Amino acid sequence: MKVLVLEKMRDVLTLKKVSPALQLCIQSTRLILNIKEPELTDETFRSQLLDRPDEVLAQFKSLGPEDISHWSYEQLSCLMEDADYDPAVAARESESGLFLDLHGALTELRSKMEQQHQDNKCFNPTTTFLIGVDGSLRLRRQGRLAIVNVDEEFAASRQMPQISGEFISDEYKAHCKYLQLPSKRVTILCEESGATHSVAQQLLHIAEQERVDFIILGAHGKGGPAVDQVRHIPREVLLGTTLIPIIVVPPTPVNSVVSQQYVFVVAVDKSEIAARCLNATLKLMRPTDILRVVHFYEIPKVGEFDMQPFNWYTDIIDGTQIDGQVDVKPIEPTSTIAESLQDYLSVHRAAYLVLGLNGEGAEKRAQSSKNDDPEHNQDFSDEDSQRIGRLTSSMLFSPRCVLCLCP
Repeated sequence: MKVLVLEKMRDVLTLKKVSPALQLCIQSTRLILNIKEPELTDETFRSQLLDRPDEVLAQFKSLGPEDISHWSYEQLSCLMEDADYDPAVAARESESGLFLDLHGALTELRSKMEQQHQDNKCFNPTTTFLIGVDGSLRLRRQGRLAIVNVDEEFAASRQMPQISGEFISDEYKAHCKYLQLPSKRVTILCEESGATHSVAQQLLHIAEQERVDFIILGAHGKGGPAVDQVRHIPREVLLGTTLIPIIVVPPTPVNSVVSQQYVFVVAVDKSEIAARCLNATLKLMRPTDILRVVHFYEIPKVGEFDMQPFNWYTDIIDGTQIDGQVDVKPIEPTSTIAESLQDYLSVHRAAYLVLGLNGEGAEKRAQSSKNDDPEHNQDFSDEDSQRIGRLTSSMLFSPRCVLCLCP
């Protein structure tokens, strides 16, 4: 059997001037070694890095997803997503291939972690967002971003203030620079709406091109608030999306004030879309955030309500070891589901509400149509999936917090 022996690296820990790439690789190495040895001292780290590189690589390769905490995954992703992170530069500077080998092991580990997220077993620190803007400046967010401005035709918006796409682009570039966001993690696009496609259709097309996890839109933009609270562009995007969750930000959401801890409420029923809502929530949450999964039901006239379908959420919360709980609550005789949910959001001071565009009712109608006329089932299902359910419509009419709506 061939044994790979790594060459001894130069003493990078005594260099007076270290490149950002090498510094990031050293930090990521120490982060991983700290997982195995929480009490790792500077001297021990130095000895392992310089004198026992084979042992360091072996420790990296021995790690599995079960060994990585939410915080460690968050920190590791932050280091590796930094614009200056470059193991090739670190290898040249250290005169050793160790950092290249460690990078390969970390890349494989992160692939396993991403699969864990798909199975609802951990968070996802590298979520991608598309932010639709029109110059109203209420949608600035950090993260991996595609910031898009699509100008509506001048004739269709004569009463609106005309802000050039170039001005908006420059303003957001300056703001991203102020936030010190790595340039490779931000894309800024300015386009004009064509005669054949609406603004919403162009946003959806760009979102598919950029392969984003979420589209973020303001409930309204420079046109001001609408009678029904949500303007025509976000509503058209909601009706047009088939795969990508839409985040709708009201004018003054609870999370407009930066906090170390946000409360996420996921409203669920027995539909398949509820599981997708939970996965979307795990893309948005941080390790410090709080999760509340809630279901409201009408008290049955005979027997007791079946809690069994909601035990799955408890298992997910226990498996991910996050601060969360599942609440299954009856609706008061004088209340509705929407009113009960609004009260629940108020009591828990929720920053985000995650729910499906449709739910159990749409699935039942689709199943009923399939039983009545199987040949026309597909047409009915497609039409029904583009409707906005009653609960979602009620929450859009008066959004208390940021809404994340999953198709």
